[in-house]
Amino acid sequence: MPHLSWFSSRRLPLICFLGLVLISTLSFHTPASSYLSFNSFHYYLSSAASSCPSVYNTGRPPIDRSAFKCHTVPSKIPLFELEVCYAEGQCNQFTLRIKRTSAEACREQEATPDPSEDPALTKWMREQRGPDAFYVKTDGAERYASVYPTYEGRCTYSFDIRLKNPGDVYVSIWWEHERYTGFSETNTSWPEMLFKSLSDPIALHTCPSYCTTQLSAPLVPTQRIDHFPPLPPSRSHVLPNCSGPDPIPGSYIPANPLDVLYPPEVLPQPNEQPVMGRYGFVPEACTWRHAGLRFSDSKDRCTKKDRSMRMFITGDSHGRSLYDAIRHRLEGNTDTLLDSEKIGSKSSTIDQLNINFLWDPKGLEFLDFDPEPCEGYVRDADIIVVSIVAHYRGHETTAQYLSQFRKILSGYAACPYHPSSYDQNDPHPQRKLILLYSPAIVQRWDDYVIDFRDHGTNIRMRYWRDESQKVAKEFGWMFVDQYDLTLPHSLEPRGTDLAHYLANDAIDPIVDEVLGKTGLCE
Repeated sequence: MPHLSWFSSRRLPLICFLGLVLISTLSFHTPASSYLSFNSFHYYLSSAASSCPSVYNTGRPPIDRSAFKCHTVPSKIPLFELEVCYAEGQCNQFTLRIKRTSAEACREQEATPDPSEDPALTKWMREQRGPDAFYVKTDGAERYASVYPTYEGRCTYSFDIRLKNPGDVYVSIWWEHERYTGFSETNTSWPEMLFKSLSDPIALHTCPSYCTTQLSAPLVPTQRIDHFPPLPPSRSHVLPNCSGPDPIPGSYIPANPLDVLYPPEVLPQPNEQPVMGRYGFVPEACTWRHAGLRFSDSKDRCTKKDRSMRMFITGDSHGRSLYDAIRHRLEGNTDTLLDSEKIGSKSSTIDQLNINFLWDPKGLEFLDFDPEPCEGYVRDADIIVVSIVAHYRGHETTAQYLSQFRKILSGYAACPYHPSSYDQNDPHPQRKLILLYSPAIVQRWDDYVIDFRDHGTNIRMRYWRDESQKVAKEFGWMFVDQYDLTLPHSLEPRGTDLAHYLANDAIDPIVDEVLGKTGLCE
């Protein structure tokens, strides 16, 4: 068949084989299920060679710069020059390169005293991070953020960004720190948050016209929308349930237009500024289907059990906020919880589920509990959630934090499990341990952080996150990565309480993941 292309002639036997397998498989299905399976199969074949990104793709592989052309972007800060590099047709893949304009000023910045007493950390900062720190955020097709460029030396920083949703993108960049204060453990003064806009917003239109922006599904699952022409089946229908001890990554894509126009609740707008309701989170390569989702009509499956269950949440104010958010949801509410009352201990019972919170921001109450740390709420807790990172960032070094962190996680993991009741269908229940890692740092410069000399920065919290996850895995803890889930939304809390993420597009995926990892709602 000489008229066939090389591609089609090479693939023809494979396509024939797959067709026979498909026909054989569909012969055992009902017409309705066969129709869905055929459409899903056709969708995958038609999209396999597509250059369009998808929110369901796994990971964000390195981008290919070989065809990139760079374009100068006017800088609003004379100390820096800025360029954006991309290739036509490479949908939402681009590089932002930032460089100091003065070689002398760069040498002065790099000559700053060591940022850490740990030689390995200082080496890492000098060789991989550089003296300046930036915050890059995208809007439009995807809300994404990064503080981790590649340091090319000589005060040159490259952010390689691969977004997972087609469509127009708007990029904003802020200069946050200089002289290594983005990760300073030797400077006792407050690491000044500069937060100076590096440029006007950058609009990028790099996607081919056939790449369609994906929108979030309607918040209320019963909301029906008739599409003409019909849309192909969503890949989410054939994805597995999200599961496992590791963080669930994903993408924040635009909220459904009907939810923006007619939100199912009155959205908070402190200081007349929107703080939520604009983006929805889509996990990659899996989907949440448990009964504890926000608009689920079967939340009682999480709380009506064959035996009593106990969840113990302990730690800082982020743990307290999680307690309130989980209680609010499992009580059947679908509106957004706006406040978390500052009380040292809290307790609630919903059907057969008892939830307790105990204030212990550094885990010291647990380590010093007299006479035995494993007594009290810990003894018969079926689920333990610990949130203890944020209060270490103020003055402790990385080594001091990791030492305490290891003691606390290993201590809880070693505690004997004494279930308060038994289920005959589960004769050997296992306690679940969940580490709630600290959310991203809110960019602030108020008197509190200045007087407290808060050394919490997002570069430092990112490094601690990576090291904390290794320790958590070593001692059998599941890990909820609030840092990654909140970094794209870290500017919005400046309009709320400057610290927490309750009235925020990040709160739903956090609660979804914690409930998913507890196993309560399966």
